[in-house]
Amino acid sequence: MAVEGFPRLEKAFVFVFEIDPPVKIGTTSSGSDLNYVRVTGGRVTTVHNFSGPKLESTVIEGEDWINVDNDNRRSRLDVKIRHENASTVPFGNAVNFGQFQTGDVRYKSLENDFFVGSGRFVKNDNGTFSVEYHVSKVIP
Repeated sequence: MAVEGFPRLEKAFVFVFEIDPPVKIGTTSSGSDLNYVRVTGGRVTTVHNFSGPKLESTVIEGEDWINVDNDNRRSRLDVKIRHENASTVPFGNAVNFGQFQTGDVRYKSLENDFFVGSGRFVKNDNGTFSVEYHVSKVIP
């Protein structure tokens, strides 16, 4: 018997954020560490052949709330950004999901979609850090 009905993914966006050093807020009741990171800039680009609206944008500011599991192997991110015009670690240590909210009618259809992504921290040549996400659209 064939198993059917699984969603598939469509490559959609690449998010690259410049960030300030994380600030540890404390330990949650589950034992995970909660950290706050200020997003100071960045870029959102659309992956070639994405079927949805093309989004090319400069990030103006934002924030990222990071819950790091007790074993330091996984983290959950909660990123909020504002953008105009609408040592490095490997991918896979931070997986996230999300949806878009927009006031721009050109990107309104993105509000009906669900996205998942894999992220990593990147150490830049000047010693600062960036966060990079590769984001895919979930296709039912």
